[in-house]
Amino acid sequence: MSPNNPSFGVLEGGCGYYLMDRTRWPYWNAVAVRPDSPLLNSATRPTLGCGMCVQITCVDPRFCKTKYPIVAQITDNCPGCTNAMHMDGHASWVNELLSVANALIKVQRVHCMAKQTELHVVVMDYTGPFQWLRMRLEKLRGRGITRRVQIQDQAMSATGTWIDLTNTVCVGKM
Repeated sequence: MSPNNPSFGVLEGGCGYYLMDRTRWPYWNAVAVRPDSPLLNSATRPTLGCGMCVQITCVDPRFCKTKYPIVAQITDNCPGCTNAMHMDGHASWVNELLSVANALIKVQRVHCMAKQTELHVVVMDYTGPFQWLRMRLEKLRGRGITRRVQIQDQAMSATGTWIDLTNTVCVGKM
């Protein structure tokens, strides 16, 4: 896999980010984990950790290209990973950090390092009133997952009524 080409989690990952811009956070520093990964807990497991950030450090000096860690964002699930400790990473950061892909690394959850402060909501598709809305959140900051998204009902806007959206995550291709 070429570090200069989008693939998996930066192209069409299970988290729904689709083609990610290499010049913006997370700069193709993308990882995929299994649903039973120890990085996830009861709060993050239902969303497969999508949007959560991890710091990755090479710990085997024989295979480290740098002693500095990278921060990556979970953008995909990894049904093909062989066990819960296995994760896949995009070649751009793997090649920057490691001289071999299966080197020993240390991984820990961290706050996301995005520089942007605004949140963008991108509406990708909808079927009309009382149906479904497909959207994604961009430029998220922080640690973990987005727990709640609300919209204001246009007909009820004078009263300030907000409606909770139901979070449904699709795994795999439809």
